[in-house]
Amino acid sequence: MGWMRKAALLPLVFVAACAGQDPRAEAEQLVKPPQLGPVRAALPGAAAPTLAANDALTWLERGAEATEDACGMQAEDSKGFFPHQSWRVSCDWQTTRYYGFDGDFAERTQAVNDALVAAGWPKSDEALSAAIRFFRQTHKPDYDVSHVPPVVYGRYIGDQSWTVRLSWAEAGKVPPGFSATRTSGEPLHREAAEVDREQVYRDLTSRHQFVLVLSVSARYFERTIED
Repeated sequence: MGWMRKAALLPLVFVAACAGQDPRAEAEQLVKPPQLGPVRAALPGAAAPTLAANDALTWLERGAEATEDACGMQAEDSKGFFPHQSWRVSCDWQTTRYYGFDGDFAERTQAVNDALVAAGWPKSDEALSAAIRFFRQTHKPDYDVSHVPPVVYGRYIGDQSWTVRLSWAEAGKVPPGFSATRTSGEPLHREAAEVDREQVYRDLTSRHQFVLVLSVSARYFERTIED
């Protein structure tokens, strides 16, 4: 996809670690709240139009919402004439909303897709078609909608890589492992407003057949520390 190609072309910013300084201490300094505070504060506003577009679908019952902000660092071995150690430091923010709904699953999923496209997200026709086709071919008592492949949308907002992910659950089935932020490597920072995901599932499926899990996430910081 175009956004993935763009990600591959973006230059990484390299930060030279001070002589004798522990790379973890350097990384922690980079991701401390004062340094990234204004960036973090702007993330909910950037996600708001996407969430509002989905909330406007009147047949969805909005349930709980969880948020997570996590940073980590991961060692990377550089190669070439002068091999040396480097560490990639990255931060991801995510908000996840849970919705209950009824009706024709394929039609409802298409409607969510249309709302996201209208809100500015690039079409994800191939993934959407695969999800609907998979549902129609496999939906049966022992094969519920949690097995439907997630539909993922991606784009850049400013210089940040953003993603929307759709996944589902169904009444009477084992609650799925709902989406959560995954930051690679050693954790450096985490702030979260969590929910009891099984309780959310039980609550929504007491009134609806299906649960939609909509996650909006951003990779809002990335640096490489050179030894």
